[in-house]
Amino acid sequence: MKLEKEILRLWLPFAAICIFLSGCYQDAEYFIKEGSSGAIEHFFDAVQTLESTTTINSNAETNIITEDNSIITIPANAFQDANGNVVNNENVQFEYLVIKDKGVLVMYNKPTISDGLLLESGGVFYFEASNPTTNEDYQLRDGYSILVRSIDPNPQSGMELFTGEERGIEYNWNTVDAEWGDVMISEWVFQDSNQVIDGFGYEFLVDSLTWINCDVFYDLPDDQKTSACVTLPEIYTTQNTIVFGIFTDINSVVGLYGDPQTKKFCDNYDAMPIGYNITFVSISVMGNDIYHFGMKSA
Repeated sequence: MKLEKEILRLWLPFAAICIFLSGCYQDAEYFIKEGSSGAIEHFFDAVQTLESTTTINSNAETNIITEDNSIITIPANAFQDANGNVVNNENVQFEYLVIKDKGVLVMYNKPTISDGLLLESGGVFYFEASNPTTNEDYQLRDGYSILVRSIDPNPQSGMELFTGEERGIEYNWNTVDAEWGDVMISEWVFQDSNQVIDGFGYEFLVDSLTWINCDVFYDLPDDQKTSACVTLPEIYTTQNTIVFGIFTDINSVVGLYGDPQTKKFCDNYDAMPIGYNITFVSISVMGNDIYHFGMKSA
């Protein structure tokens, strides 16, 4: 029998605040686009600004060092246009994002769920390549992959790669083909003209430009899992509000989605591990640059 716990009732009018989170989420981890509808999109448009962009030469191997000293290696001659033509000796605008913070997973609406099963993330990555003049999107050529060496001082065995997919208002992570989905725990030494990096963590190959998640299934028996619901005042609806559950001790985030019939925000998977500390976060758009924010631990 499904055990549903109505965890809390949040009252938010005290929290009408103007939010621009690029400098806040690191200190307030809980604040921190796909899948939502209505006014809540304005929140995601406002905060999803953390991507980095660099210009590279298509014919040269390129190494990108991220803020946490992870390394993204793009091979030479790796890109093609929509017609399958090789991008030859041209500038390529390469955009990337590395997410290892649960708050940023919320900002980008990327809960860690795969077909109803809870994942624990070792890092979420986004890659995009385009023509810097025409903005035409490029893809990786067949047989070419981006090498990611992702710093993690405490890597877990059994990690797999997943690609992201919008499923209506929900977001899902799909397992990828094992031919390129293997994740290794490795040590490396990287040296260029500027620095030497001694690295330890995950090493894997990515053969498509998309959202990628390095995860392990947080596998528990069914009798150790439950569902959870959040009840909000009726002014907070599926059109203007989104709710997340952020686990304290594991790198996992669950989305709670509004049901117009019950007027509750619930996880749809029975994926919540019983007895774990969690913080529920609600974010609402109530006007131009006016947001309501609620947070409750349980």
